Amino acid sequence: MIYEKNIIKKDNLVIGFVFILIGSSFFNSVNEWGSSFILLFFLNFILESYQKDCPFSEFFNAALLLSIVSVSFPNTIYFSLLFLVSGINYTNNNWRTIFVILLGLIIPYIFYFVYTFLNNSAFVIPEFTQFELIKTPELIWNPSPLNIWLGMLSLIGFISIIELFRWLYKKSIKSRKSFLSIFWYFVISIIIALYSGDDYFYFTLTPLAVIIGNYFVYSKSRKIANILFVMLVISSFYYKYLIVYNV
Repeated sequence: MIYEKNIIKKDNLVIGFVFILIGSSFFNSVNEWGSSFILLFFLNFILESYQKDCPFSEFFNAALLLSIVSVSFPNTIYFSLLFLVSGINYTNNNWRTIFVILLGLIIPYIFYFVYTFLNNSAFVIPEFTQFELIKTPELIWNPSPLNIWLGMLSLIGFISIIELFRWLYKKSIKSRKSFLSIFWYFVISIIIALYSGDDYFYFTLTPLAVIIGNYFVYSKSRKIANILFVMLVISSFYYKYLIVYNV
């Protein structure tokens, strides 16, 4: 998707490998993986709205997919903010697109209501997780494999974001606007995860993999990028090994 839309022009397997690498460190996350896969198409439709004054089909399809995911993970409905962000970014916000978005969000629940009505079963509205900031543990350094992996991922993610904005002005207009949408997708996913619980952190992986992959592909400091890449691989495999073998 990223290469087909020329967001990253160098065709390679870095983004896919980074996504698998950081995603494999999550254990027993089949539901999250499936929902994240659906949200990948949600993001794809958002990016397809570029240079379209009335992206009705793109926004409707994206809203429909988002609504389906919200049945299992209710707080993902807050990804609707990305419609507003992309509308400002691509300058295609208007009242008709807002109506189409609302229609796409409502339709799955209408079908669900009709299904429960025909089968004489209870219509259960998905329960939203209490939206409050999760408690963070005290910042005491513990050199465990998990902390090492999280520290390495955070460091690389931070460097990747800095490098992205340093070189963003040199990218094409389409690539620039697309990366802004991806960045805000990442920001929204982080906020949702911080206020909703650990299960939602998996949804940060897709935009984070794109941002980190962009750094590994375009970084001018090849030695530093290669060292960070190797360290990410080692820490990820080591942490995954401990999970699999329950060490």
